[in-house]
Amino acid sequence: MDAWRAALESTIPQLLARNAAEFAEHPALTDGPRHWTWRQAREEALVLAAGLAALGLQRGQTMLIAMSDRAEHWLADTAASHLGAVSSAVHPAL
Repeated sequence: MDAWRAALESTIPQLLARNAAEFAEHPALTDGPRHWTWRQAREEALVLAAGLAALGLQRGQTMLIAMSDRAEHWLADTAASHLGAVSSAVHPAL
């Protein structure tokens, strides 16, 4: 029960930080020939979050992601969650 409670009280940024600390050099994302470790994925998400913040994205605002199925989509979504923003995706064919 405690594990479930901890999971329910965890946020995406907290889980990413935990994985980056505990599994730093383990694979997190694969996109064709490209690979990100948990450490690299967290660093990239934090850089993207800083960029989104510089563009004015704030907590509670919404952000639309229009991107093909690639690792950067997950990274952008995770970056938005670091800011407390709400992201949504639209399929590229639309």
